[in-house]
Amino acid sequence: RSQPIQDARWTEMLAELKGRLHLQRAVELREHEDSGVPLTWGVLRPVVMVPKLAREWAEPMQRAVLLHELAHVQRGDVACQVLGRLAAEHS
Repeated sequence: RSQPIQDARWTEMLAELKGRLHLQRAVELREHEDSGVPLTWGVLRPVVMVPKLAREWAEPMQRAVLLHELAHVQRGDVACQVLGRLAAEHS
């Protein structure tokens, strides 16, 4: 039930921050009305989802949250979580 964010300000910020991180992978940016916290998921096609109320956050907060979530994508944290869960289930 999430929606893609197509607001130019957000998409420009996404492109700028991906550039700062030298992140060349495509990252989809979405928002969800029921989500209270930002999160990242997807190994092959990463998605960053922010709460709909993030539209009301001050720009420095939006940047900090987006940069934090993009760092998860850059490090491959979702893949590490999946592997960790698989290893825990089979041990």
